[in-house]
Amino acid sequence: MIHTRLITGTLVDAATLTASSETAELPVANLQDDRRTKVWRAQTTEAYVDIDLGVSRPVGAVAVVNHNLSQAGRFIVQAGTSQGDASLLDITEDAWEPLYGFGEGGFGEHSFGGYLSDEEIAIYYPAGSLRLIYFDQVDARHWRITLSEPDHPDGYVEAGRIMLDAYRSSQRGVSLGLEMLPVDPSPVSYSLGGQAWVDQRPAYRQMTVTYRGAPDALDLWYAVLQEVGRAPFVGDFLHDHPAVSARLRAQLYCHLPQDGGQSIRLGYGNRGEVQLTVRESL
Repeated sequence: MIHTRLITGTLVDAATLTASSETAELPVANLQDDRRTKVWRAQTTEAYVDIDLGVSRPVGAVAVVNHNLSQAGRFIVQAGTSQGDASLLDITEDAWEPLYGFGEGGFGEHSFGGYLSDEEIAIYYPAGSLRLIYFDQVDARHWRITLSEPDHPDGYVEAGRIMLDAYRSSQRGVSLGLEMLPVDPSPVSYSLGGQAWVDQRPAYRQMTVTYRGAPDALDLWYAVLQEVGRAPFVGDFLHDHPAVSARLRAQLYCHLPQDGGQSIRLGYGNRGEVQLTVRESL
């Protein structure tokens, strides 16, 4: 069954952050800002952020939002009993996930286990990059997240958000009919003389997900969203889908609609369907 996982920035936002490198204009404190475009930038092509949660907390996922690593980049996730210690967790992951499934892998344009092309990244992540890393839950106070790409052409590494969480997972599976639509497309208007004007607005997406199950699914989602609140969160809406390429297109750094729209509502009450609407957060 396909489930949803929600990852919030609550733990990191309340933590003490120390970076191995930062610029005066783009300090590590920017990682605690909800805006993905307000980044922390290191002055080197390999840099880390130490995260002191204050007390040991259970964590099973890391999300890195709006990073600048390419296919050659790596994330190193470590946890221990003191700053810089890696005795509880020490894993290295590609900055971008390899693709599998029909249309990718051995069936499509990529070799088996290939990666997103630059063109696909622009389509699947119009608002910026997102990397989710899952692992067996670890209880730890001290965490270190390293961004590494020694030959990065920009000469530096950066990220807009780093989030740690013991993710919240839905007990109801996603049904067919998942919709992801562009939001606020650039409008074309015309002057009195007939000239065309295009307002180039930021590209982002809105997603509506339908969950099947008993009527109590609505109560479950109200409880989950009450924990999330109005702050941005990462939603992995097809995290256990067999085709990773489909899962990539259903990962968003997002928020609940703020303009009076309903974020959650019943579909067909007799079938216990619940529809959840989220928007990509800039």
